Amino acid sequence: MSNTMWFIVGILFVGIVIYAVISVNIDEKKGKTSQVKKDIHDFIFQELGSEGVAMYASNVIRDHFHGAMMSSTTTTVEHYVLGFLPTKNAIYLADISLDEENVNFSRLVCYDEKKIGRVTIVGTYFCLFDKNDEKIVEVHVDPLNTKMDTESVNVTQREEWKLFQEFLPKYANAMNDWNDVPQKYRKWGTVRKDLKK
Repeated sequence: MSNTMWFIVGILFVGIVIYAVISVNIDEKKGKTSQVKKDIHDFIFQELGSEGVAMYASNVIRDHFHGAMMSSTTTTVEHYVLGFLPTKNAIYLADISLDEENVNFSRLVCYDEKKIGRVTIVGTYFCLFDKNDEKIVEVHVDPLNTKMDTESVNVTQREEWKLFQEFLPKYANAMNDWNDVPQKYRKWGTVRKDLKK
């Protein structure tokens, strides 16, 4: 390529980067006061009271298909509202369905020592297992969810995310201690062989 072509490519690259940064910043500002965030907070406060911490959470599932002639990947995003009380060892989850601008919630389910057999975490990813060690749900909580990413919402929750970072390990340890889960089965991605038939 000639020097002129490299210059044009460089200008285009810089333009794309600037556009992406500006878009993320705009989405982040919108996410602080978005209608989805307000609906999530209203729902959790109605269910848990004003001391409840309300968050958006998701799980991205990528299915890979490999055929004889081609391969493809489909991505599905599961949306959740997550709530917790900093003083109680429980996580509350409800499914969210997004219809245009409307947000609909399923029934809020409490995951405490009565339902949970084991919890594994890595960062703010967590996986809940029942008493038979069957996976209930796998969820990720992110401080910044923008439409530039795989999400279809704009929800900025940096303050809530910091609280959740402190809460999640305590919750996981409490659930695992309650169920006498050996240390080796508290790690992300482990299979609890001692309960499998």
